[in-house]
Parts: sequence; C-alpha cells; structure tokens
Amino acid sequence: MFGCPGVEPTPEPEPEVRTAQLDDWVVVDYTLKLEDGSIVETTHGKSPIRFQLLNNGEMIPGFIEGIVGMKEKEEKTVVVTPETGYGPHDPSKVEEVSRTYNKPLYENVSISYLESQGLNVSMGNTWRTEIGFIGIVNMTNETAELFYVLPLGYEFVFNGIPQKVQKVENDTAIIELNVQEGQVLTTTDEFGNPEQLVVMSVNETTVTWDSNHPMAGKTLYFDVLLRTIE
Repeated sequence: MFGCPGVEPTPEPEPEVRTAQLDDWVVVDYTLKLEDGSIVETTHGKSPIRFQLLNNGEMIPGFIEGIVGMKEKEEKTVVVTPETGYGPHDPSKVEEVSRTYNKPLYENVSISYLESQGLNVSMGNTWRTEIGFIGIVNMTNETAELFYVLPLGYEFVFNGIPQKVQKVENDTAIIELNVQEGQVLTTTDEFGNPEQLVVMSVNETTVTWDSNHPMAGKTLYFDVLLRTIE
C-alpha cells in the first residue's frame, strides 16, 4: 500500500502523437502572403482545403514539404522559395507582340479538313465560331472559299484573348488586341497546354505580356493550420 521505500513509480508512457506524412490526406486552412505582407489568397471565411500529401504536381513541393511533420491543430508559417515553389522568373517568357494583325476576310480551306471537323460542307452554309460567323461563298471539288463576318467594331475572344475589329479595308480586317495593363489572360500555348499571360504594358503599337506564373520568382509565406490528418 505504501510502496517500496526509495523506488520511484514508473511514469506512464507519453501517448504517441501522429504527424503528417507523405501519402496522408490532410485538411488545412492557410493564408498565402508575399514578402511585403500582402495577402494573395486565404481559406479563412471559406472552406479549408483537403488534399493528399503527394509531390504529383497538384501542389507546389515546398508547401507539401512544410506540412510533412506537422501535428493536428498545429500552426506554423511555411516559407517556400522559388526553387520549391513556382520556379525562378524566366525573362525569355516576357514577350512583346504587335497590338494589331491583319485577318483576310476570304480564305480557301480544303473540304476534307472541314468535314474532319464534323461540318456539313455545302454552298451557303454558315457556322458560328470563336471569332464570329463564317460562311461558304464558293466551292470547287476540293476547296471551299470561306467568308469571315467581321464588321467594324466587332468584339470577340479568341484563344482567351479579347480582340476588336479596328478597321476593314481591301477585304482585310485589322484586328486589335483589346487588352489592358495588369489583365490576366487564360489561353493555350502552341501545344494546347493551358497558359496564363499577365499583360505588363500596352501602347498604340505593341503589347508586352509575361507567361511566367504570377508567383514565379517570389518567396511565398503560408500561414498554415493543420486541422486534421486522415
């Protein structure tokens, strides 16, 4: 009842605390900030995010690495450098392009190509496309002559880029890129992959845009709360 004199009782072992590991599913709240303290995005006031701790490209590696080893209900600031974030800023991805280009109103296209697109090719047929209406105005055995309906002032979006017919002369429409400085455009590259363009500057003759990720070259600060480990 009184125990043995001089013998300390054996302490109870501490319960093992689970920490997040690769392959785990986690639920996280976070606020993303830049070096100047400005907030880029946050889940607070919204729903937390649930995802698996995998380096499969869905999340940037530095964010995954920062959460591995955290305990449930733990809060910490995860610092992600460009090398483990969105990469360094690549100057070759900053491009200056002409603000206008010429679009012929008439174009000869092979009938076999139009049919491969699932179109019913016959004289007088019209279709609505990204840049407006197109009609067949002439045909031979192998080609169809198309006419693009592009009236002065007509606005459209092609491949994610807003455009406007600035002038029509000599069967040619002069198309202007109708963009503004600071605008973020979602387009596709030459291989059909999604791409974001940030418009850096616009003048009367040129547009300069940047196809780097908006967070490329930046150190990112994630204030993280690990809610649960599943």
